[in-house]
Amino acid sequence: MGIIAWIIFGLIAGIIAKLIMPGRDGGGFFLTCILGIVGAVVGAILVLGVFRLLQRE
Repeated sequence: MGIIAWIIFGLIAGIIAKLIMPGRDGGGFFLTCILGIVGAVVGAILVLGVFRLLQRE
């Protein structure tokens, strides 16, 4: 998956998280979506790094 796919996946995860846990938190909808995007991209980078390490062995 490309970086755009991970960003879209994170955006969807953020939207779903906000729908599941609505409330008056400080960040609101925008921050929840940004956190979802960042989490998806960082997770993808970590997973791809681990798979590359495993393939070298």
